[in-house]
Amino acid sequence: MRVGYLEFNDKVEKHISSKKSFFTKDYNALKQRMTNVKCDGLTNYELPLATALEEFVRIKSRGTGMTFQKSPDQHILFITDGRPTAGDRYVVRELHNAKKMGVAIHTVFIGYSTCPKVLDKLSGETDGLKYSAFLNTSSRKITVQERDSGLDLPGKNLNLDIGKLNMMAKMPAVFQRYLDESGVYGDDNL
Repeated sequence: MRVGYLEFNDKVEKHISSKKSFFTKDYNALKQRMTNVKCDGLTNYELPLATALEEFVRIKSRGTGMTFQKSPDQHILFITDGRPTAGDRYVVRELHNAKKMGVAIHTVFIGYSTCPKVLDKLSGETDGLKYSAFLNTSSRKITVQERDSGLDLPGKNLNLDIGKLNMMAKMPAVFQRYLDESGVYGDDNL
């Protein structure tokens, strides 16, 4: 399966393969690129979605056989740890275009705070899946769960400052030391 990869904050940076293509099967190059992700800047959902959708249009215009008639093989995996703070925060045009093109948008929200409602709307209206990801302080592992699962997000019942926890989750060494020193681990904290 060919996949495309881009990183975003208030700007978008596309990964272009060695063959000068956005969509690629060079998984090793994509993996290498992903290991160097930096989180900073504002969060603009509009730009990455528009860019990804443009790439689907570009492929179709090359006559590769991709169709936009509710094809089951057109997906965007949208992973973010931020709330939209720039651009169209409701991504109206991108949602319309994704539905028209038959592109499913699957969303993953990373963090302890409540997921932005626009992510649920993107997934719900495009037949995508919805997930949350967070550090499970009991197991010391990243936990991914469906946002519709009805499970409570850890952090709700902890006596911690959620803003501080989110900030620290972006700094793994500091975060780990904080968890170790504060004794946050254990089933009674979840």
